[in-house]
Amino acid sequence: MSPAGPPTLLNRLKALPWREAILNDRTDETGNGRPEIRRMKICTVRPGRPFPHATQAIQVKRLPHRPPHRQASSR
Repeated sequence: MSPAGPPTLLNRLKALPWREAILNDRTDETGNGRPEIRRMKICTVRPGRPFPHATQAIQVKRLPHRPPHRQASSR
């Protein structure tokens, strides 16, 4: 996605059937010293509208992975 793109582009990308798209890749890595999860989905786009020259759209999500909360032990 292009966050700097026009609002209509973002709305068109959000309207694609991402829930039905298969998760193609999931990566657990460390970025900037923090664990993170990256997920990639590929969605087939029908020819014509809303993207006249595209056949596929790719969604990459980067999620911060938060380790389980540790409770302080009382001494």
